Amino acid sequence: MTDEEYQKFLLLKLEQIRLGTGYHWAIWLKTDGSFVGAVNLNPVWGNRGSDGDGNGGERPRMQIGCQLKRDYWGQGFAGELMRGVLDFAIDELRLPVVYGVFQKENIASRRMLAKLGFAWLESKTEQDTEIEIHRYPA
Repeated sequence: MTDEEYQKFLLLKLEQIRLGTGYHWAIWLKTDGSFVGAVNLNPVWGNRGSDGDGNGGERPRMQIGCQLKRDYWGQGFAGELMRGVLDFAIDELRLPVVYGVFQKENIASRRMLAKLGFAWLESKTEQDTEIEIHRYPA
């Protein structure tokens, strides 16, 4: 993203937090305060409800995500953080379905979502990028 695009992206995320429509957490290590990354649960695609997600179009589809600094890849942080967000989505928010959306070539995301119990729903192209959409429960 350009700096302007990223600034718009961050403003959207702050608005989601303010309105209670999206959830975003920054993660730091307790031991030394190092910034690890961020996890999120936020709306995607507006209100569709067309694939049997049980919301009848009343609530937006919610997607889960995790962005870690490269220094923290492969250490189990992503799985632990994503499991916590998924538990929050199911147990606290009572969402019937949670989605995982990622670029098709992102093998690590595909593996992580599979470990969490997500299953492939569809592939599509958005803004000239091939993406995969997975859902939980499968």
